[in-house]
Amino acid sequence: MGGLSRKAFQIKQSKKNIPTVAVDGGAFFFNQLTLTAEPELTIAREKAAGMARASMEMDMDGMGVAPLDLAAGSDFLKRVARDNNLPLLSMNLFDRDTKETIFPRYRVVQAGDLQVAILGLTDNLPIYLQKKYPDMQILPWDDILPEVLSKLEEQVDIIILLSSLSRENNRIIAGKFKEINLIVNSGHRGGNTIPENINNTLLLQTSANGKFLGMLEINWSQNLSCQFRSEDNQEGKLDNGQEEKQEACTYTNRFIALSRSLSKDSIVQKILNETKYNMRQANQSNRETSCQNNKKRQPLPGLP
Repeated sequence: MGGLSRKAFQIKQSKKNIPTVAVDGGAFFFNQLTLTAEPELTIAREKAAGMARASMEMDMDGMGVAPLDLAAGSDFLKRVARDNNLPLLSMNLFDRDTKETIFPRYRVVQAGDLQVAILGLTDNLPIYLQKKYPDMQILPWDDILPEVLSKLEEQVDIIILLSSLSRENNRIIAGKFKEINLIVNSGHRGGNTIPENINNTLLLQTSANGKFLGMLEINWSQNLSCQFRSEDNQEGKLDNGQEEKQEACTYTNRFIALSRSLSKDSIVQKILNETKYNMRQANQSNRETSCQNNKKRQPLPGLP
């Protein structure tokens, strides 16, 4: 959580200077799936609520929903998303009773002159979450994704998929759907990974520990269906190794370490300080309640 104020500063600076789309692939709100006992559950919810307030201040354009984000249930996540106007997205996370998606399937944002569609896909829920929250249901991505893409393909210039599916499944999606320009992978172990170009779709992943900010800069040519080429490639070839026969879309990717030397966003830092205070208060309140309960259980002197 400590790096959020530094991340906010970097995102705000970028949005001031160039057309920027700020996204998070998911697995943002919680560190573990099993939140069963107090004060663990209350403290985790306080932390998640504070992170939601910070995300609102960062003006995120899209946020994926990974199974880890559902550790406190979909009702809690819906509430913090509603209270903070967060753009949580998932095409395949459904309410089992209503048969409706719990969050919007996608949203379209403006970045400069470009219309950008941001979509979300959620990985299968672990057995633990399925039993604890039987109201949530994950539908297969291949039953959902083609329909959404066919609807959006002619309406937008760029399509970004936020996915907590396995990297193998994301590779399959990239190879099958050339309409998708970028896939942001999340929710799985792994550090910072250089972009992987599959069928001219860039597969991206930043370390899951919140200590880095991934920054991808793309120089789009007038032909938005251009082929990607990393600016690190000095041989004049596309990412797929073929000779460049048309103007390419060049890109650079870097990972910014959110170290203490970076500037903080003062508003987000204030939110984080308030959140830490609320977490300490929740922990202290639980300790006092536990102490009182222990006293009640002690037998009176002289009684068996």
